[in-house]
Amino acid sequence: MKSVSFQLIFLLLVNCGFSQSWSEPVIISNGGYNERPDFTVDKSGTIHCVWAHEISSNFKKIYYSSSTDQGDTWSVPIDISRNSTLWMDDPNIIADSSNNLHVVYDYNTGDYYNTKICYKKYNGNSWSQPVFLSDSMPGASHNRLAIDHNNRVYCFWFYGNIVYRVLEGDIWGSFNRPFSGNYDMFFMNKVIVDKQNDLYCIGSHHYEGQTSYDDKFIYFSMVSGQWSKFIEVSDTIAWWGCDFDLEHDGSAAFVWGQLRKDTSEVVGTYFSEFTHSGMSQPRLLGRDASDPAIAVDINHQMYIIDNEKTPTDSFQLVYHYMDSAGWGKRVLQNNRFGFYYNSLKLFNSSVYLILKRPDKQNVTSILFLKLAIKTAIHDIKRDETVKIYPVPFSDLLTIDLTSTKVTEITILLKDYLGRTVASIFKGKTIPGKMKFYLNALDIKDQLVPATIYFVSIQTGDKIINQKALYMPDTAGGVNFH
Repeated sequence: MKSVSFQLIFLLLVNCGFSQSWSEPVIISNGGYNERPDFTVDKSGTIHCVWAHEISSNFKKIYYSSSTDQGDTWSVPIDISRNSTLWMDDPNIIADSSNNLHVVYDYNTGDYYNTKICYKKYNGNSWSQPVFLSDSMPGASHNRLAIDHNNRVYCFWFYGNIVYRVLEGDIWGSFNRPFSGNYDMFFMNKVIVDKQNDLYCIGSHHYEGQTSYDDKFIYFSMVSGQWSKFIEVSDTIAWWGCDFDLEHDGSAAFVWGQLRKDTSEVVGTYFSEFTHSGMSQPRLLGRDASDPAIAVDINHQMYIIDNEKTPTDSFQLVYHYMDSAGWGKRVLQNNRFGFYYNSLKLFNSSVYLILKRPDKQNVTSILFLKLAIKTAIHDIKRDETVKIYPVPFSDLLTIDLTSTKVTEITILLKDYLGRTVASIFKGKTIPGKMKFYLNALDIKDQLVPATIYFVSIQTGDKIINQKALYMPDTAGGVNFH
């Protein structure tokens, strides 16, 4: 168990000359049919991109290129899969704190029943030999990558359910399953690691026994080594992609495609946020859209991209943003065939976008665009500091509060939907140190094992929410569903 100490800081967030001008696109690939790009930015600011390049039918290679000048120019693409006959697909890439690159991709996709997950590492000089992470699982596919702040690399894939392994100290660990014991099908779409090395995920859920397609996008997490239950993000049939980003206060912002409620055939891009109050009402952004992507900066500024169909059956690359006047949108590019696999990342004072653009039959390009942003942060210390422990808690949860003045305060325990489970304290604080306790045994009938709760601390008009995972000692094996 770990003790988590928090200095409560109120951030006065200031926009300084916020720019809305996206760059002209730069082509990364060098001809032919290219798709499924992914990219990462290392500690030195170098951008690294991988994608699948088609040689012929059932024959694709994984290509790599990099940029050291913020995407203005790119290196000549090279083949890093080095295969001569098979179909490689769905590459993903991350960089560790030493600027080593970690790449995984689906190996031998043309033979679905024998597909493998292949891993390669670049140490700054050369690419390693392939390592197959799923040899005992023929047919494994749909890989995803994440890395924490201790350089632990997580590789996820689909094999009837979500499976993952962790690379630590150049050794891959055992197989793990977040939804062990559940016979539904789950797919991982994206993983984000927060400052405490907890994992937050968005994926797809296919219910056991479905007689028609009715998948939903779901949100779940691994806090202090324990996987949570999932909550549904989409409220109709999920379609055409999903993405999310963590906000500075720990909330999550989502964009996804789903069938619109006002029509049974058209997919729209929707936006929602998950806060201590639960999931907000979904907002329709794009009416005939696909391939949404989102990034959120420290000033809570949203950057959203999607691919939208026009009444004339052409497509537009659309940028959605929110300012003092509310939601706005801007068309960045027009194309007859569309813009796909959109992916956004923030780095320093820029937003980077990489995507696939079909140019003509059997010719698609991997493109890079960027948006310059300017932000400033001023830290103003609050009058209280808080420490909660243990995390996870099994019986007694302790909250240490240090205050510099007399103030009204309310401390509540809330569930992931924002509902109050228990009232811990309501009254005035005194200058100095105070302790508050929650005895889980008193309310155990209201608590669900392996579930995230939030300690909500309200002082005046400020509300601070901190994660608290409930894991009773007698819980034993838990079936997630």
